[in-house]
Amino acid sequence: MYGVTGRDRLYYVLGVLALLVAVFVDKDASDARELLDGAVIFFALMLGAVFVIYINERGGTGPYVPG
Repeated sequence: MYGVTGRDRLYYVLGVLALLVAVFVDKDASDARELLDGAVIFFALMLGAVFVIYINERGGTGPYVPG
């Protein structure tokens, strides 16, 4: 990534870890269906984050001009 500092990378890693905790915190570890649901939510949110980062790296979507 262009222009990403070590601190930014640290924040990305901490954000992913916080997301993992948030997704799996109330799941029953012995129930495979609940774990699968948590994994699907996690990967969907990660895919969305990667898409947003990709769009921002390419210059964003431009200014919003109402009307």
